[in-house]
Amino acid sequence: MKKVDLDTAATYYGISQDAVRKRIKRGKVDAIRESGRWYVFIPDNGSENTGQKQDNSGQLIQQLKSENEFLKQQLHQQSVIIYNLSESVKLLEAPKEPDRRPWYKRIFNRERE
Repeated sequence: MKKVDLDTAATYYGISQDAVRKRIKRGKVDAIRESGRWYVFIPDNGSENTGQKQDNSGQLIQQLKSENEFLKQQLHQQSVIIYNLSESVKLLEAPKEPDRRPWYKRIFNRERE
């Protein structure tokens, strides 16, 4: 195990320094505080791990690109459906306004004098 500062640990894990601090607080990362600064323990074979992370990141990027393309297609289909429905609603006739005159005026067809 090698003791490194937060900046180096963040680079090693591929996250921000704040994320490293949060992992320290949760106990997910072995760390020690000396002279007011945090130092994180990482494995000595860090170069092998970093290369593996880069290989995985390329695969993840490709997966995210394909998911993004799929979501764009879904959004386009939903937009077409919404447009068609809004056009259909425009073709509907509005209901006639009910006659709000009192019943006796409706029956005798009289207006107020």
